[in-house]
Amino acid sequence: MYPPVLSEECKNGQTLVEVVPPQHSEPKKVTFRCAENWTLSPANFEKVYSAETCNQTASLASLDLGAKLVEGKSSEEAKNVPAYALQITKFPTGSEHVMLCYKCTQTSDEKEMISDSSKQECKIIVSVAPKPQHEDKEEGNEEPDTDSEENGRPSTSGATDHPNHSFVIAGALLLSSVLALNQTG
Repeated sequence: MYPPVLSEECKNGQTLVEVVPPQHSEPKKVTFRCAENWTLSPANFEKVYSAETCNQTASLASLDLGAKLVEGKSSEEAKNVPAYALQITKFPTGSEHVMLCYKCTQTSDEKEMISDSSKQECKIIVSVAPKPQHEDKEEGNEEPDTDSEENGRPSTSGATDHPNHSFVIAGALLLSSVLALNQTG
C-alpha cells in the first residue's frame, strides 16, 4: 500500500477530466477516488475503459503508456474510501492523445435511492498528451534546426519552448469541450 494521497472525489453523474502533459523523464501520477459506497470499475487493475464510450475494456498494457493503477489509502477526510493512483511513464508519439476511462458506480443499496440511471455512475477520463516533437531532437533522432543556410549552426532562438504552450491550450480546449458536452447531455 502507498501512503495516503489527496485526490478528487468522483460522485453522482460527474465526469472528471484530467489532461496529462508529457514529462521529460518523470512519471506522471493522476489520483482520484470514488464516493463512499461506490466502487471502481473495471475491477481488474490491468484493464481500462476506452474513453470514447467508457463501456468497452482494453488492456492497460496494450496502450503502451507504461501505465499502472494502484489502490491506496485516501486522505484523512475519507478514511474508509480507497484512493487510486494511475501512474504513466511513457507518452504517446505522434499527435493524438490517448484517452483512458474509469467509472465509479453506486452499490445496489445506493442505486435504489436514485432512480436516474445517469446519476448512478461517475466517469474519470484521463487524456494523455503526446510528447512534443522536439523531444525526438533532444534524443538525437533528428538533425538540429539551423540558424540560417549560410552558417549551418544550430538555432539558439529558444523556439522549442513554443510547443509546450500549444499543449496547454489544447488541454484547456479539450477540458472545456468535455465539460460543455457533459452539461448539455
